[in-house]
Amino acid sequence: MIHRRFLLFCLIPVCLAGCALLDQSTPAPTPTPFPEPEPLSLVVLNQQVVDTVCLEIRQAFPNAPGRGSFPLEESISGVLEAAGMQVVEDDCTAMLAYDLQFEALAANYVPGGQCYTGLEVTGEMSLTVDSESYTSRLFALREPADTVGTCIKDPADSFNQIYPIHENLLMNSLREAWGDRILLYGFNSDFYSETGNILQDLGMDVLPLLLEGMRHPSAEIRKGSITTLDYLDPPPIEALPALIAALDDPHEGGNFYRNSSDGSFFPNLDVQRAAIDTLRRCYGPLAEPALPKLVEILKVEIERENKPAVNDIVSTLETISGEQLGEDWEAWQEWLETQG
Repeated sequence: MIHRRFLLFCLIPVCLAGCALLDQSTPAPTPTPFPEPEPLSLVVLNQQVVDTVCLEIRQAFPNAPGRGSFPLEESISGVLEAAGMQVVEDDCTAMLAYDLQFEALAANYVPGGQCYTGLEVTGEMSLTVDSESYTSRLFALREPADTVGTCIKDPADSFNQIYPIHENLLMNSLREAWGDRILLYGFNSDFYSETGNILQDLGMDVLPLLLEGMRHPSAEIRKGSITTLDYLDPPPIEALPALIAALDDPHEGGNFYRNSSDGSFFPNLDVQRAAIDTLRRCYGPLAEPALPKLVEILKVEIERENKPAVNDIVSTLETISGEQLGEDWEAWQEWLETQG
């Protein structure tokens, strides 16, 4: 596998041990509702709200004609549908079309000779609503690296082994049409990693968007928004109340878990664990208000004999408090009581 060395992009106008899934006979607690997100409107074509989209993607591989197409329709549809739009075959309010060309780039290495270690994507995105159209030229480049661990001789193979720069390109093209808010919905799609990369690059300007994402009905969007906070410097104090609230993150639908012995319910562990990790890595002593809830979670995980979670929580408690009380949740509780 060839590692990413340089990227250039531009747009030109489960159940853990000791628990069992909730059965149908047990009434689930009512989760605290999240606010319904505002409809996503275009930032082009007069700020229109689109509810149905026809999607057309053409892909060409000039120097690798035998290469099959990437499954881009599924990935882009996932973002649009997460944002509340329906992707349909016909009778749509908007037509979104891509015309993309992928070309493997070669460089000469000693030893190795000519190796295909670069990738260029060019093309065009067009969006049509009613009789109005918007067009953007697309360009992404991954230049051949100075040194490579593997020499790719067949250009067709390079598309499988080189970092998929088209994912960043396509997510940014959707952002150009619908604005920054559509990035949140990338967390609910195959573009999860690239969504995080784009948001990280926006720096502190992205904070209002992440705060919105932390209150989104989708657990994946809440989790992605929390993990992106890790890359903001300095850690935003404004996000601390939402992070602490995420320690008791409510569930969606039937994704409740209960302890097999007493039927008690546990929060969404993905979102909760993301919040714990971010509090430890980014906030340290600033996260002191989270200590009581962390001790409560520690007690639960000890009872469930969930050793990895216990280690994670103890590390977080020690980082925030400066105390070294190990896995003794009662000692932590007593210490908290002495702190007033």
